[in-house]
Amino acid sequence: GVRVAALKHAAHGFDLDRPGTDSERLAVAGAVVVGLAGPGEGAVLFPRLPSREGAVSWRDWLALVVKACRARGGHGPDLVLVEGFTQSDLPKIVVGRPKAEPLTGEVIAWVPEGCDDGELERLLDDLASRLLERLPGGPAAGGHGPARAGGNGG
Repeated sequence: GVRVAALKHAAHGFDLDRPGTDSERLAVAGAVVVGLAGPGEGAVLFPRLPSREGAVSWRDWLALVVKACRARGGHGPDLVLVEGFTQSDLPKIVVGRPKAEPLTGEVIAWVPEGCDDGELERLLDDLASRLLERLPGGPAAGGHGPARAGGNGG
């Protein structure tokens, strides 16, 4: 199968932890990284990520996601789906109407508002085919899809 990772842009921030917990106190006290481990799931909080420009770029976050994927399975993802970061030069899949700001980067698919189930299924099948073509070992690279079954690429 295809090893997929995801990166979600939270432009308005988010609460990964609750105020008053030990992990929140560790972050406030200056921990560089705080890991949260629960039964069957976990998260890593980076309270203050360093950046050359003062703000963390999508490239920095993408590198962290890929490193985390490698740490978890020994290799990187075949595909990283990124939600948001509309001003990046990443290829775009636009769902619904685009925001007022102009899009940068290639638009590889557009899913219009109000699609019926049949049209949506056709669009998603087409998108999946085009994404598979872009993968290393995919048809565009002279292969027949991901060059592995279960994961060794990336």
